[in-house]
Amino acid sequence: MDASTTTARSGTTWHRRRRVHSSSIARRSSRTATPSARGPRWRRARSKSPLWRRFRRRTPRRRRRERWGMVVRNALLKSVSLDCIGADGNVTPDPFARLSARGKARRPHSERSRLSQSFLRFVRRCFAAVGVVLAWPLVAAPGVTDEAIAFGQSAGFTGPNQRLGIEYRSGLLAAFEERNAAGGVDGRRLELIALDDAYEPASAAANAERFASENNVLAVAGGVGTPTAARIAPVLRTAGIPFIGHVTGADFLHDSKRFPNVINVRASYFDEVQFLVDHIVSDHHGGRRLGIIYQDDAFGRSVMRSYLAALAEHDIPLLAKTTYSRNTHAVHASLFGLAKADLDAVLLVGTYSANAQIINLARSLGHDYTMANLSFSLSYELRRRVEELSEQILVTEVVPSPLDQTSALAGAFRRAMATHARAEEALSEVALEGYLLGRYLVSTLERMDGDLTRAAFMAQAMPAGPVLIDDWPVAFPPGSNSGSTYVRLTHLAPDSDFGVTRSGP
Repeated sequence: MDASTTTARSGTTWHRRRRVHSSSIARRSSRTATPSARGPRWRRARSKSPLWRRFRRRTPRRRRRERWGMVVRNALLKSVSLDCIGADGNVTPDPFARLSARGKARRPHSERSRLSQSFLRFVRRCFAAVGVVLAWPLVAAPGVTDEAIAFGQSAGFTGPNQRLGIEYRSGLLAAFEERNAAGGVDGRRLELIALDDAYEPASAAANAERFASENNVLAVAGGVGTPTAARIAPVLRTAGIPFIGHVTGADFLHDSKRFPNVINVRASYFDEVQFLVDHIVSDHHGGRRLGIIYQDDAFGRSVMRSYLAALAEHDIPLLAKTTYSRNTHAVHASLFGLAKADLDAVLLVGTYSANAQIINLARSLGHDYTMANLSFSLSYELRRRVEELSEQILVTEVVPSPLDQTSALAGAFRRAMATHARAEEALSEVALEGYLLGRYLVSTLERMDGDLTRAAFMAQAMPAGPVLIDDWPVAFPPGSNSGSTYVRLTHLAPDSDFGVTRSGP
């Protein structure tokens, strides 16, 4: 039986030693083994030897690995058009020139050092390029391109209170189209991505999540309603998206510490409520027996708190209160709950559709209450829906009358609506409020210098001094995100349009 077998590998004869000898012969064989005899005992005996390490550095497999490593590195260098340093210290434009002749001596250590430095420079340039790509969103904000600037909107365009969202959007679009017709802002068109939430909080939250995930708008503006705002604001705060000009005066949105991304361009509900209560308990009306009917959600509860605070200043108790659900027509039972209280005035906290039903029912039952409504009730729609108009029907407003001939803002609004809105769009206060918001957004963009980012937009949107939109001031006191405290009071008299009885601050 042969003591060894022979195999051919790459032109070299290797011996595979079989264990057929005694232990002493095996030990003697391991001591006399040559590098060509690659037995397991020999590897263990020579694994830590300096000669063995030197031998391993010179194996063909090692050289092949080094050679292919250089090929890959040089290919990368050539792909980015970087020059390499040759062995003579000169710049070699072709990284493959040194590989053309096989069998050359190994490159000296100094050349390998230069190649390593060249490779490190290549890596640094790659990381720098990646950094530029990652930093690009900081220079160009989401929703901003060379051609357009996009804003988002979530409002109710369907459902029983759709006129609020539709008219607010019409005024906002009129301001945008007016500016686009004049060349846009620095050559960029203003666009509005409007999503319908049907005045439902769940849909509003889904729309906010969509704006946050798609990240395709500079800011969200022109929303409608307190319950929807309560779901939208936290989502946009987490995403770092500005939330501007929501049609609500809810107290939580006027808390700049809680929501630093929110900007209000209208008065708060407390401003409206305080103005209403002062007027009702004045000598003109003399009403001190008050009840309230409010929508049982975030909107109604927020206004309820404001009414209690305003009545406490006059030391007047709230004698009766009833509620009803949002987006419902079943509001009649809420009025019957006040019948035994013998009231002078009823404070209505709801949308125009619900408030109009309550007013019509009260008049049909013979009640001559003073019916107080907030600006959210949309006086234009109340006039159209209430069957018996009266000076006892009060509505607060947070913008001037669209028909006011002395207001430069109202005049610009009428011209913009005549040119850029559809013929069926109404000249209502809520449409004027949307137009004011659009003009305010345009003014903010025009005042910006440098990169158009969300942070820069927020900083410019609340300047230290007042901003004039025609003759309308928008001013933010220190530490406040409320740009206006203006409130005026109208009455729905049968012989007057938008009859102004008194103006607020």
